[in-house]
Amino acid sequence: MSNLNRRSFLKGVGASSAAAAAVGCNGIENIVEPRVPIEQVLPYGVAQPEEITPGLPTYYATQCNGCGAGCGALAKVREGRVIHLEGNPDHPVSRGKLCSVGTQEILATYGPDRFDGPMDAGAATSWDDALAKAAAAVKSAKAAGKQVAWLGHPRTGSLDALIQQMVSAAGGRVVYWSPLDEAHLTEATEAAFGVRAEPRFDLAKAHTIVTFGYDQWDLAMDRGWGDSRDPKVGGFVSRTVAVSHRLNNKSIIADTHVRALPGTEAGVAMALAKLVADKRGYSGPAKALVAGVDPAAAASAAGVELAHLEEVAGWMSAAASVALPGSSAGVGGAALAVATLVLNEVAGAVGQTVRFDRTRNTAGRSSYSDVVALLADCASGKVGALFLDGLDPAYLLPAGAKAGEALAGVGQLVAFANEPIDSLTDKALVLPPGSTLEGWGDSAAWSGVYTLQQPAMRPLKD
Repeated sequence: MSNLNRRSFLKGVGASSAAAAAVGCNGIENIVEPRVPIEQVLPYGVAQPEEITPGLPTYYATQCNGCGAGCGALAKVREGRVIHLEGNPDHPVSRGKLCSVGTQEILATYGPDRFDGPMDAGAATSWDDALAKAAAAVKSAKAAGKQVAWLGHPRTGSLDALIQQMVSAAGGRVVYWSPLDEAHLTEATEAAFGVRAEPRFDLAKAHTIVTFGYDQWDLAMDRGWGDSRDPKVGGFVSRTVAVSHRLNNKSIIADTHVRALPGTEAGVAMALAKLVADKRGYSGPAKALVAGVDPAAAASAAGVELAHLEEVAGWMSAAASVALPGSSAGVGGAALAVATLVLNEVAGAVGQTVRFDRTRNTAGRSSYSDVVALLADCASGKVGALFLDGLDPAYLLPAGAKAGEALAGVGQLVAFANEPIDSLTDKALVLPPGSTLEGWGDSAAWSGVYTLQQPAMRPLKD
């Protein structure tokens, strides 16, 4: 130690530190952390685009596919990765906002359970082999005289045209269905007004909003309700009335709750229509429909006080109002939808707060009975090839539908899914389409509105 000088001491410390670091690094590399996947964070590879500045976000205009509303969205990108979704202020539907479903659409891109690529009977395969097998399944089904069918989430725009052409060329059928579909409202509108469309409810102009359990408010309705509650927008504060046997996630915002017995909501709507018609001196085409209605008898059957209905009718007669139908899953949905449309007619809401100038595109929509009929053909072995797009029937449908058993009877199931779903059979062929943020697309969800979708980042998977 007496011969140790300052220079020798520093050399020894440096050598020991380097050795310790080398041992520590080797140990870290051998550690496997099950919660954190091993990734290479190199979004651009070698060449970085000139318009990108590390640390500063870039925005890409695209669309949200969280539901069928076709809202315009802005994707916020940092170093090649989307980190946030928000509404596009220049889009006529979203107008700068997205609902909670839309903002969480980003999770579909970064889901840890995503398939790395095509899967055949649970095993990885190449795209060439997967596409060849899908084409062979269609040819085999046609040769055997079996059906080729498409069951999926409603599509519009160029993708819908492509699906229709492909399935038509195979002599098959397309079934578009959504568990949140409002076929009851479309059918009611056709019966009442001769127009097969879903009306658009403009809540921003309504002083009184009466809802009969309607829980499928889109973003435009949410914004409209907010504007109706802001005196700085329209100069008034709206009143919301819920007529239902219980409160749901939307009617919970009501100022007044008229508790009606289940199944009596249509009678209450017609009673209100009769009261409003009398107060307004209505003499239009719906006069005959309400002439024989007895409001007192309807109120008694529903278990509500007639005075409450007269009060609500007074509010609806005094200023602009709107009546919203019931849920598609409710009791007597079609009858209630017709009754609320009659109520809107006698209240003078049609053309004001109930509008048909920009309606949702419902072309090609199928009913729940169509889905059940297709599954029955699947169970009986009549379907040789079934393309499943964006739906999980085994999970969504009631247990009595036996969707999982029916799908097992299909000759070849081809599923467009990014993650495992309950409907995948043991021999299913999976073709991952990628997320909305990774590919091109378009939609025509509303009349007069055409939305383009562009990729905001490179695909994370094959």
